[in-house]
Amino acid sequence: MTSPALNPSLLKNLSPRHLRFHLRRLTPLLVWLGALMVVIPLYFRQEAGGSVTGFASEVRYSVASEKAGRLDRLEVALNQDVEPGQIVASFEDDEILLQLREARAELDRLAHELGRERALWELDAAGQQVDQQTNLRRFARDASDAHIDYLAALADLAENRIEMQGLELTLGRTRQLEEQELTSVAALDNDRVAFDALSEKVAAQESALAAALTAHRDAENRYREFLDGFVLDVPDIELLLMPMKSSLEVQEIRIEMVNLEISKCVLRAPSGGRVVEIFHDTGEVVAAGQPVLSILEPQSTGVVAYIPEQRILDMEPGAMVKLRRVADPGQSFVSSIAAIGASVEQMPLRLDPLAAIPGWGLEVYIPLPGSWNVKPGEAFLISF
Repeated sequence: MTSPALNPSLLKNLSPRHLRFHLRRLTPLLVWLGALMVVIPLYFRQEAGGSVTGFASEVRYSVASEKAGRLDRLEVALNQDVEPGQIVASFEDDEILLQLREARAELDRLAHELGRERALWELDAAGQQVDQQTNLRRFARDASDAHIDYLAALADLAENRIEMQGLELTLGRTRQLEEQELTSVAALDNDRVAFDALSEKVAAQESALAAALTAHRDAENRYREFLDGFVLDVPDIELLLMPMKSSLEVQEIRIEMVNLEISKCVLRAPSGGRVVEIFHDTGEVVAAGQPVLSILEPQSTGVVAYIPEQRILDMEPGAMVKLRRVADPGQSFVSSIAAIGASVEQMPLRLDPLAAIPGWGLEVYIPLPGSWNVKPGEAFLISF
């Protein structure tokens, strides 16, 4: 139903006076309509100025070799999904295997040499022990022999002294008989010659006995001195083998280093994801540290956005934001700014492909909920 104040047919019949009256009544409404026409575009313009576009961040791993070498095989293909620790490439290992065989051959040689030297040293040690035992026995035998010689000389002297005493007694009786002229002078002379001869012999034996006693004492002293310095065990064989053992340890370390080099002949995926780039093919020589391929994690954990530098003063970590997924505008959530870039930088071309002049802004990072399965690079509309 049309309002009488706005009915066109009635307006034709109104006098100028009545028309002015109705226009005065509509003036407030017209003012409000004009204000709304100005405020609403400004509101939407403000809302548009408070939103930016961000993209789901990507985590990309470059798989590089720690050593230079020729690429033997690529174990994966482009866009292939890989698991953490999976071998993705391998390098030729012929040279490394030769070094390993050389090191192990040297180790075997040293092991054989060690066995030979051990045997020689054991024989030499046995010889040293025999020599010492022989010297010990020799000194003991010398002391014993000197003692025996001394005792024999002492026994001989005692016998001769006993005999001399008998001769002396015989000589005394013969002298008495000769004085009584009961025996001849020749018998007395014979007894006297025998006694004198035995006396000279005893004198010589006493000199020999003194020399035997000195020899015995000297031999005994030598035996005691040798016995004081005698070592029952030869020098420690392990001490003698120490240089050889050190050489063996060097070779063992060398083998460990070669085995470490062998472990570097394969490249493994540092994380699960998809192979998105391959930089080298089979047979190519790759320098140390040069990437062979790159792997992209399949799920993003955050959004990277750029705040125009005109608004960077309003941004600080912890500021609340609302994110709306471009692929599903009806799905949104509230998060907060986790980190802000250290400097203003040129914004990616993707944010405004038609821009004639590059834009500059401050990078911010906003974490995504763990329940969202977001692919790297997805666009989000972010409202501050």
